[in-house]
Amino acid sequence: MRADTADGPVICGIDQAAFPDRRLPALHAELTVDYHPTGCAPAPVSQALPRWVMIALGGGGAALMVLWLRAGR
Repeated sequence: MRADTADGPVICGIDQAAFPDRRLPALHAELTVDYHPTGCAPAPVSQALPRWVMIALGGGGAALMVLWLRAGR
């Protein structure tokens, strides 16, 4: 379950046994839950740089290396 809290979005797990007749609610249904921050994890955040940034950094590094080597001649 994804919950939007004052601290930002979090991902929580709810056991199927917590629902009546052990039936899960419909997809995207709104639920009222008793939120406990210790039972939930922050929403996943991508730590990877975009591909174009990696290519730009690699190209810039290669260009600086070529300039450095040419300056040493």
